Amino acid sequence: MRIKASMLPSEEGKAPWTSVLSGYIEQFDQNWSKQLRPAGKKDLNRLETFLSCGRSQLFTHEKSISGGRLHLPDEYRSFLEFAGGSGCEFETPDYWIHFYQISDVLKYFDAESDYALIGSLGVIDTNGLLIDLQQEANAPILEDLPGEQVFLSDSIKNLLFCGAYVQYGVKQFLNRIAAKPSADSSFQFNPCCRDAASYKLCQQSYRFWLTQLSEVLQKNHYERQWFSTSICEIWQKDDGCCILSQNTDCDGLYDTVVIDLFGLEKTSNIDFLIWLKENQWATETC
Repeated sequence: MRIKASMLPSEEGKAPWTSVLSGYIEQFDQNWSKQLRPAGKKDLNRLETFLSCGRSQLFTHEKSISGGRLHLPDEYRSFLEFAGGSGCEFETPDYWIHFYQISDVLKYFDAESDYALIGSLGVIDTNGLLIDLQQEANAPILEDLPGEQVFLSDSIKNLLFCGAYVQYGVKQFLNRIAAKPSADSSFQFNPCCRDAASYKLCQQSYRFWLTQLSEVLQKNHYERQWFSTSICEIWQKDDGCCILSQNTDCDGLYDTVVIDLFGLEKTSNIDFLIWLKENQWATETC
């Protein structure tokens, strides 16, 4: 049994990507787009006014030139025209993500920053989502952490499709197995505090696991999907799916990644499951 092509988000075709997103989700929830409202023209014009003249009003001439002009990125404009009046959100087993309505974006707008706060990402703590206003196209999304901004996704489009797949797309599968490494399968145990130094150690551990697991997945004929993000990688093959998520509520450096395996059959991910068990990963049928 193979996964239907329509059950994977596509970035091909001539239709606007927001139409593709709503069409994809409505395979699973027919009422999803009915809850959304576009941003009003007045609010869009106000945001563009902030972007075009905010710096010149706040900075000296020399600083304004060095900072560069701020833009409303193309994909973010499309999102606002699609759902900016209501905002939207996605919930996954490991985190939730909320995209603000335009009134909140305007309320939090900071003309001294190169970024706009457009949403929030949460598990235990809640962090802001920032979009880079220096880019007209392909504007990356960052997570606003204490003392630094960390790359999260290539674009808001990727982040939305990733959330849609993890909340809705996995409903096509009949079986789910979760896996975590055991305490003695990686680095020496070290509790993860939420200070900057410990966070960086956890990031290094997470990247270590991504590198190792990506090699194994490729050998087992999985392909990384275009809508993956830095905290949620989607790997797909003919009859199964593997999601690698960052565990921000980890017990130690060994515990920074969570694996969710979905399959059309009980044997869909059998080769990868064998590797996990041979390498001391704890698995649980959900």
